[in-house]
Amino acid sequence: MPHSDSDQRAPRSLPKGASHPQGPESAALPANFNDGIIISFTHERGALSEAVLIRVSYTSCAAMPMIQTVRGPIEAAELGVCYGHEHLLSGPPEPSPDEMDFVLDDEDAAALEMRSFRRAGGSAVVEMTTPDYGRDVAGLHRVSERTGVHIVCAAGYNKDPFSAPFVNGVSVEELTERFVREIVEGIDDTGIRAGLVKASSTLNEISPVAEKVFRAAAAAHLRTGAPVSTHTEAGTMALEQVRL
Repeated sequence: MPHSDSDQRAPRSLPKGASHPQGPESAALPANFNDGIIISFTHERGALSEAVLIRVSYTSCAAMPMIQTVRGPIEAAELGVCYGHEHLLSGPPEPSPDEMDFVLDDEDAAALEMRSFRRAGGSAVVEMTTPDYGRDVAGLHRVSERTGVHIVCAAGYNKDPFSAPFVNGVSVEELTERFVREIVEGIDDTGIRAGLVKASSTLNEISPVAEKVFRAAAAAHLRTGAPVSTHTEAGTMALEQVRL
């Protein structure tokens, strides 16, 4: 969301259902949180619990004030009801017989589901499939054209078992350029641009491969303003992702 210095806002409270972290220094939001989006979550590890506030500056998003969909940029007001994480066309690179339920390669079925979604009041979907897990942006474009549902596709990578062949031997700087190119210029030769970057970690670990993806995703965000969406395994490593 764009922000200018002349834009005056009242002090912000946390979203409904969220809570302030407990402690003597957390009774009120700091003044500098007034200038961004506030996210609060609790991370539990055994008997320990930590609450975290994340400030996402509007100013950092100034380079990308529009929402980029597979059919082109739209105003935020056009987004409507949006499902924030979905897979319409995707699947493991070489599925075994017991993985066939993970293969989603039927555009007719995807269009049928998107029409049902639209009848229920939905108007946009963030499709989080990455190139290491069968991303098909041309197919997503056709589904969006057929149904009128806005679809946002992702740059970035899935977790290690899928991303390693794409990331091994590649520097953070090279990954950053790859993500920026997909956001700014388009994916392969389709001209379809990614609207966000995905990064993923595995259970109880951020591997060296995953760390490179996280650092490149953050760098691409700073270059373009495109948001970052992350995957955790069983909710682990959320705080470690933030600290990267």
